[in-house]
Amino acid sequence: MANALQEFAAAMRAAAVNTKDAVVDGARAVSNSPGAAPLHALVRQGADEIAQILPAFPDSMRTQPEAGQILEPTQAIVTKEITGRQMNFDMDR
Repeated sequence: MANALQEFAAAMRAAAVNTKDAVVDGARAVSNSPGAAPLHALVRQGADEIAQILPAFPDSMRTQPEAGQILEPTQAIVTKEITGRQMNFDMDR
């Protein structure tokens, strides 16, 4: 049983690597095709225009941190800081 699981895991890893390689190779083929130059220019121009426009709207760039988001304290930590009491989550485990 353990051998079958190891073989399955190895097959899944190989499939993931092969899929990634196929996607990367396909994207490179499209990017290197003769008609891709206008597409590259369009992307570069769009990036330049967005970089010029965004400073005009500084309010649109602000984010409000909320409890529980990445790199922000969780609600339990915020409650402990405000009340000074530890929350007790008993999950019956």
